[in-house]
Amino acid sequence: MRTQTIYVSIFLLFASLIFAQSDYRITQEFKSRQRSFEIAIEYAKTPDELTRIKKEILEFKNEFRGNKELLNRALYPNNFESSFTNLDKKIQFAGKKIKEIEKLHTRVTSLETDYSLISEELGKLTREVSTLRKSNSRLMNELKAFRSGYSGSKESIDSLKNLISELKEGINQRDTLIKEIMDNIFATAEHKIESLNDAELKGLKTQIQSTSLIDNITNLVKDNIEFLKASILNVEDLINLRSEFNAFDDRWKHFGPKLFNIYSADKQNKEKLV
Repeated sequence: MRTQTIYVSIFLLFASLIFAQSDYRITQEFKSRQRSFEIAIEYAKTPDELTRIKKEILEFKNEFRGNKELLNRALYPNNFESSFTNLDKKIQFAGKKIKEIEKLHTRVTSLETDYSLISEELGKLTREVSTLRKSNSRLMNELKAFRSGYSGSKESIDSLKNLISELKEGINQRDTLIKEIMDNIFATAEHKIESLNDAELKGLKTQIQSTSLIDNITNLVKDNIEFLKASILNVEDLINLRSEFNAFDDRWKHFGPKLFNIYSADKQNKEKLV
């Protein structure tokens, strides 16, 4: 009888150890898979990935539901339900993060497209400015040569008027193009120049340099002065020129300080701006 009791005790002991090992294995497997899901959520890149993970978590929950009481004890102070609540919160947080990244990516793509379009437009405007400058330079030389042999006849007067009108139109067109260049360059940055970081400021300088903006403005001013010196102007012409000057002056008061700020440490360009 005593021998039977010993065997029973040994059997119960082994059974207890087997059950304990089984409980431990279940708990460790649960924790391991839970951690795997946390990592998968952390590295998910798309909403579809999160949807798939969420479905797998539901299957995981159903698989271990029969061990709920065991896990409630083993996971203390957490429990079976709170483990899945935490996973759900991580999915929600990851979903918000992915949406923010997608919005940022869309914004970056949009900015890159805008930058490309602006750069293309600036290139076109710059080429047109260069062509007009050459044409205006030729007309200016013709005007000076014409004036040196000016006879005062009606034919000479008409020819002179036509030449002055053509040159004035060319200068006005170049003035308009330079305004468009300034608008394009400062379209997205004019309200935040003071807060631009080094990379953004470098990009803005590159655009200004690629369009020869400062030199173009300088040349436009010089050409206007030469035009005034070389032309025979009436009162109406002078009134129109005064109106154009006021418009340019207002524009320069807006953009000039921004250019000064950008080139505050660049002696050569700062002198040109002065």
